[in-house]
Amino acid sequence: SVFVHCLPTHWTNAIEACQKIEAPDRRKLELKCRYTENGYFSLELINSKINEIVVKKSDISDKEDKSAHGIGISSIRDIVEKYEGTLDISYDDTSFKVVILIGG
Repeated sequence: SVFVHCLPTHWTNAIEACQKIEAPDRRKLELKCRYTENGYFSLELINSKINEIVVKKSDISDKEDKSAHGIGISSIRDIVEKYEGTLDISYDDTSFKVVILIGG
């Protein structure tokens, strides 16, 4: 299922981003999952961040060490496309948000 494949990848990225914030009271992870009667599934994960986001081709990362850069967002994008869903990524100076919607 999409949930099983996408959540662990993004959850790990979100935790790593939060760990980079020194003040524990500024760390935030918010997860919302919904499944509707007509078969739609949505997953929304918002995390706090401090590092600058770098976008290169289809990859998005805040990791300076390229050897530590995994398949993260590109892996999630592939899974969402496989299930004909949508992936929305947004961020600002303090937060990063991923919303996945898969139709029924």
